[in-house]
Parts: sequence; structure tokens; C-alpha cells
Amino acid sequence: MNRAGPSRKRDYNNSLREEQAARTRDRIIQAVIAALAESGDGNVSIAEIATRAGVSEPTIYRHFKNREGLYAAIDDQVQKDMGMPPMPTSLDTLPGHACAVFERFEQHAELLQAAFAAGLGREAHLHSRGRRHGALRQLIDADADHYDADSRRLLSALSRVLISYDAWQRLTGELGLDSEEAGRATAWGCAALLDAIERDRCEGRSSIGGTEHEGGES
Repeated sequence: MNRAGPSRKRDYNNSLREEQAARTRDRIIQAVIAALAESGDGNVSIAEIATRAGVSEPTIYRHFKNREGLYAAIDDQVQKDMGMPPMPTSLDTLPGHACAVFERFEQHAELLQAAFAAGLGREAHLHSRGRRHGALRQLIDADADHYDADSRRLLSALSRVLISYDAWQRLTGELGLDSEEAGRATAWGCAALLDAIERDRCEGRSSIGGTEHEGGES
């Protein structure tokens, strides 16, 4: 019994430390989101975040290891706060995903404009974009495996451009569509892309926009 006591105490202390670390981490992220929302241009410094969160700058890096870790955490929290739909799990869900994403862009336009404009917000956005592109590439590799590697790379890039904040901003800001129209147009584009992918599968094409290789990758 005497040996069990210290063990339980250590477990309790470890659990308490983990809980305190999680609260500090959350406080830092919430400070980032608040600062981005108020900045108007995305220029938010680590020093400002530390002041808002009531921690030191070294504490921020202790919790997030490096700026990339902080960017990923910012992205995760922004996605959560916006209620963004998860990445699609199959290509046939891309059209519906486009509509859902554009709806969220409309609802949180001011935060997105500030977060993506410059500084820390822009850096986090670029990191986020890279993560999402990687996830989409994995989806293309799995569901369009009749194409060669170069064609899958082109398709994943095109799909990422279609369903992006930049595309929504161009369609609604420069071309005068509302978000519903932009989502509908993009969903149609995604559906047309899926039709072309399936047609190439049925006809044995393994390459797009160049020399075709029958029966898989060369």
C-alpha cells in the first residue's frame, strides 16, 4: 500500500500538469484568434500574443515547439470556430464539400480577410493551405489511381484551386457572384471534373493533357 500511494500521487500530478498545459495552450490560441480578428490586416506579433495570453514568449514556443506547430494549431482552431466541414473522404463528395466550404467563407468573411491578409495570419494560412493540398493529393492518389503520377499531381492542384478561399474571393469579390452562386458554380466544376476522371477510367486513359499511356503508369 505504501508503494501504491506515491504512484497515485505522481499520476495525479502528471494529470494536473497536462491539464494546466492544455489550458495554457488553449489560452494562447484564443489570444491569436482574437488578435487576428481585431488587427484587420493579419499583422500580429508573438509579443502581442504573449501579452494577451498572459504568458511569456518562451512559453509560447515551449507549447508549440516552433512556428509551424503554432500555425497548425491556429489553423485547427480557426477551422473549429468556423465550423468548417472536414476534408472529403472520397472524390464524389467534392461538389457538396465545395458548397459547404463557400458557405462558411461567407459567414466568416471578416475573420478570414484579417487572418489571411499578412503577417502571422498569412503565414498560418499558407501552412494550412499546404496541409489541405497534401490531404487532397492523398485522396486523388487513392480514388484516381488509373492516372500516372504526374496527372494525379495536376488533378490535385486543380481541385485545390477550385475549392479555396482565393477562388471564393475572386468569384464573389471580382466577378459579382454571391456565395450560393459561387458554391453552385464550383460544385458544377467539381462534378464535371469527376465525370472526366471517370470517363478516362472507363476508356483506359492514364494521362491528362499529354501523351496517353494505356494500362497504367509508364
